Amino acid sequence: MYTFQVEDGSGVVGATSYASISQSDSFAEFWGYSDWLLLDDADKEKLLMKASSFMDSQFKWRSHMLKKDQGLLFPRKTFVDSENREVKGIPLAIIEAVSEFAILLENHSVEDLENVKTLIKQSYGDSSEEYLGGYQDGSTPFVAAYNRIASKLKHLGYGGNTFKQAELIRG
Repeated sequence: MYTFQVEDGSGVVGATSYASISQSDSFAEFWGYSDWLLLDDADKEKLLMKASSFMDSQFKWRSHMLKKDQGLLFPRKTFVDSENREVKGIPLAIIEAVSEFAILLENHSVEDLENVKTLIKQSYGDSSEEYLGGYQDGSTPFVAAYNRIASKLKHLGYGGNTFKQAELIRG
């Protein structure tokens, strides 16, 4: 049903991954994710497709899609990032983000993010709060990676994440 097709920056119809196996292998080797290198290509393809789909569901990208019938939400029409550089094709930061998410999805699931503590009510009188969902402090590898990647993509000016996490600090 799903065929592994890497987006090459031209707006490929049917593209299912922002990163190729060789790109993610290179990322894994550099950052010391040795378990990734032991997986067979079919497993890597599946994880890269899941990671790419996850990225598209979590981030609101800047600009507009390059083509209306492309398989993924990136590439976008040319725009300028926060460093005043022209962005065309698939930026390296997105390839790296998908690679890291794919590697982490080998041992975690996207549902890990759904268990992040989300503030839905707050009072100041006798200081109370109410949270939706379970609790995680952001220290799990998947949640920590998500926060780091979301911050980097937003800082670069590629877009922002749609997932919001609030931290309550009392003085």
